[in-house]
Amino acid sequence: MRTSLSKLWWAALLAALSGCNPSSDKDDAKDDATDREEIDPEYLKIAAAFDVERKALGAPAASLAIVRGGRIAYAAGFGTLSPQGGAAADEATLYRIGSTTKMLTVTALLALVEDSEVDLDASLTEYLPGFSFTLDETWAPSIEVENLLTHTSGICDYMTVDAPEGFESDDGLADFLLGPFGDLAYLMAPSGTMYNYSNPNFSLAGLLVEELGQGDYRQLMRERVFEPLGMDRTFFLPQEALADGNVATGINSAFLEVDGLDSDILPDAYDNPWARPAGYAFSSVLDLARFVLFLRDGDDLVLGDKWRKAMQTPKVSTKEKLDLISYGYGLMLQRGITLFRGYYDITLITHGGAIPGYSANITYAPELDIGLVTLASTDGAYFEGTLVQTIETLADLPVPSQPPDLSVDPTTYPELAGLYVDPFAMGAITVTASQDTLSVAIPILDDMGVEYTPALEPLAPDSFILYVDAQPMLVTFIRDDDGKPLYLRSRVAVAKRSDALRLSPVPVLDKSRIRLAIHNALRQPLLPAPHTAPKAILR
Repeated sequence: MRTSLSKLWWAALLAALSGCNPSSDKDDAKDDATDREEIDPEYLKIAAAFDVERKALGAPAASLAIVRGGRIAYAAGFGTLSPQGGAAADEATLYRIGSTTKMLTVTALLALVEDSEVDLDASLTEYLPGFSFTLDETWAPSIEVENLLTHTSGICDYMTVDAPEGFESDDGLADFLLGPFGDLAYLMAPSGTMYNYSNPNFSLAGLLVEELGQGDYRQLMRERVFEPLGMDRTFFLPQEALADGNVATGINSAFLEVDGLDSDILPDAYDNPWARPAGYAFSSVLDLARFVLFLRDGDDLVLGDKWRKAMQTPKVSTKEKLDLISYGYGLMLQRGITLFRGYYDITLITHGGAIPGYSANITYAPELDIGLVTLASTDGAYFEGTLVQTIETLADLPVPSQPPDLSVDPTTYPELAGLYVDPFAMGAITVTASQDTLSVAIPILDDMGVEYTPALEPLAPDSFILYVDAQPMLVTFIRDDDGKPLYLRSRVAVAKRSDALRLSPVPVLDKSRIRLAIHNALRQPLLPAPHTAPKAILR
């Protein structure tokens, strides 16, 4: 994960603002992005900040769109479609959008809920009777449909970048999830116990769309979501993006050996039909800005107001920063953000996307009536600086509020210490408290030669950063109803507290699966952007 931008970033921005025109590649934004003959200077200021941040993040191409006052007020693209140069990116350029796809999938599924085709409280197996887990036949019936949409199913976060052999066609969505996936997957904790982000939740949601909508997932998404909203540049097939031509080549800046991919990620470098509903769409900032307008204003042709508003309503706390971050249906909700002028108690509705070679982020602040969409052709580019600049420049901000106390009290460490057991991946994890330090010992990682820093870095009460292969991974202690620590949670593993361990458990997963799980977890942002609540670096 990239750290915040340096003073050099600020100096470069000053140079950009005092020198060249930041929109020199494009004189205006096309389509409905602006109907004014001249672009307001405030948007040019944001565009300049965005382009400087793009270069600092190492993105060959990046595009942004600003939604304000119920319209797409500004959109632009910067850089070139290829890392080697050539054609310029613009506001219509296509990028892979990663997990931002989830909010699109959930819209189609909620439309089926609205039509009484699906009951959120029903068991998943009522609609997918062929879905099962090999390890325990009771697991699948315990999952309710809503658990998928809120990441509370407990299903492990299994994902491969490319499709398994034999599952490359559209049929792979059903064939893989109702077949080999059951042999590979398991419940990290009983369904409904806690939030834990997992891509297969939305793959299964997409399969429900397909099965109950009685059609192909891609076709149903186009007919029921994309076309009514005017999202005519949102695709799933790499061939469609290539045929369009205005598509960015990504840069896979990390994990090259694990991915088995080249550094340059062409649009057809990989595809995975069973994972499409969770994160494989291509789109443009203009199309995604239209979705932000849908979140704002609604469209009964797509989804009624009841369920549109439900998407944007907190359903479960992530417990990652007290209760400040929650998940609705396919959308993250953050309460509060720190800007240059102070802390503001406003809600941000957002979702980021991370997939090899590309980054996406959508943020909408209803109380400010401002939305920002950013897409980039490299990993880890979430444009927190541009978000701050956009809000600082455009918003009529209220009086700053007292920020919440996220300080971590070391006197709480002894109650977190103990033995935690994950029978599937990590085995025994020992947590020890010593003076002002909380540390972990993970024997299976020691045995695998995976480097990690035993001392946990405090982030917020009960939330810490564990550095694995020098990359940050978020771990959180989950408490029971009596306030006692019960689970140690991460994207890789969920370990339950145990008073005694007579025999060291042998994890169900082999070492290659454990390495894949670690790899997938480290690729993601530490907290879904912009939930790092970035401090302002601009006035």
